[in-house]
Amino acid sequence: MKYLREKPDAGDTLEGISQFWLEFERIEQTVDEVSNALERLVRQGTVIKLESMSGLPVYKLDRTA
Repeated sequence: MKYLREKPDAGDTLEGISQFWLEFERIEQTVDEVSNALERLVRQGTVIKLESMSGLPVYKLDRTA
C-alpha cells in the first residue's frame, strides 16, 4: 500500500509487484504471500483487479474508494 500511496497511478501484475515493487521497498515476500495480500485488498475494495491485454490480471489502487 505504501508503494500505491506514493504512486497512485501505478499498476502491475502479481509477478511485477513481487519482483519490482516490493524489491524496491526492500520487502521480502513470497509470490503466494503477495497474491493473498492482493486478493484481500481487492475484497476490501482498496485495490482493483483488471484484465490486461496479455490476459494476466493487473492490480491498481481503487481511486474511487
